[in-house]
Amino acid sequence: ILSLRALTKLRDLELSDTLITDGFAPAFKAMPHLQQLSLRRTKTGNDTLATLAQLPQLHALDMNATRVTDRGLLESLRSGSFGCLTSLELSNTAVTAAAVARFERALAGRCRVYWDGSPRPRQD
Repeated sequence: ILSLRALTKLRDLELSDTLITDGFAPAFKAMPHLQQLSLRRTKTGNDTLATLAQLPQLHALDMNATRVTDRGLLESLRSGSFGCLTSLELSNTAVTAAAVARFERALAGRCRVYWDGSPRPRQD
């Protein structure tokens, strides 16, 4: 996975069901052209989301069944603007309806959060 850092022009990346963790988050900074990313069922979470908020071309992000929490979702807004994000998938995470609503309002409705409405306990 670390060799992906050299792929600076990468646009789509599928890392679902891999052993990736938040420790890899800094490597995403070297991928400014990333437009679509799937981290479904990985051990990524709040730190990764905060880093991804800084990617100017990211428009579709799948973080289903990850370790994202309310705190991470809302703090990610302070980390970056999610400039082009239009779709965020967060089913099977620990986020709540209140945090999802605040996130969508903060992005002025330009991003749709797909969420199952039932937060699960945080996995540590």
